[in-house]
Amino acid sequence: MGDVHGELDALKLLLDVMGYSDAGIHPQGRKLVFVGDLTDRGPDSPGVIDFVDRLVTEGLGFCVLGNHDLNLLLGEKKYDNGWFFGDEFEFDGQLIPQVLADEQARAKTLDLFRRLPIAMEGDGMQIVYAFWNQESVNALSNESNVVEVFQQHVTRINAKCENDGSDSIDRSLRHQNDNPVKLLTSGPERRSASTSSGRNFSISVVCQQENRV
Repeated sequence: MGDVHGELDALKLLLDVMGYSDAGIHPQGRKLVFVGDLTDRGPDSPGVIDFVDRLVTEGLGFCVLGNHDLNLLLGEKKYDNGWFFGDEFEFDGQLIPQVLADEQARAKTLDLFRRLPIAMEGDGMQIVYAFWNQESVNALSNESNVVEVFQQHVTRINAKCENDGSDSIDRSLRHQNDNPVKLLTSGPERRSASTSSGRNFSISVVCQQENRV
């Protein structure tokens, strides 16, 4: 189950249709797997955090880290995660009602995200938010601090690009494709073909629908 994005009521409605109780318990003992991006955009990101955190803590569900979750761990403010910073969200000129995080909600959100793995594997399953890359999974298998390892790779890539003549797109692509944290949570990108204006763009070539579970 991916991309809940703060839609707590819709999540609970879906679980009801799937036979789960309000507490997230299934009569056949099934367990939920959340494939990242729990927050942002929707009306109640703190509520989703509370719900998923309880399921994970009680062993009723699992969750891996998505790119929106990673943004909050990195302290990166995006157009749709203002709820975390106490800011209201406007979309298409309209104010979107949202529950805004207080200090307690921010602490609980970061605590959950710090505990989530980037990938899970076992019993014939491979679970990741964006793109399964075995080399990247292996590189992170013994790491426990995703922010620290992310920044280590940023530093490494910056040093590699410093004197090799890379243009801005090359540097961006390296940060996307050569950082295992970024690759697993966002997927690989490559240059597009040149446009008629002579400009090049980087584009994603792996979509969320290609998650392997």
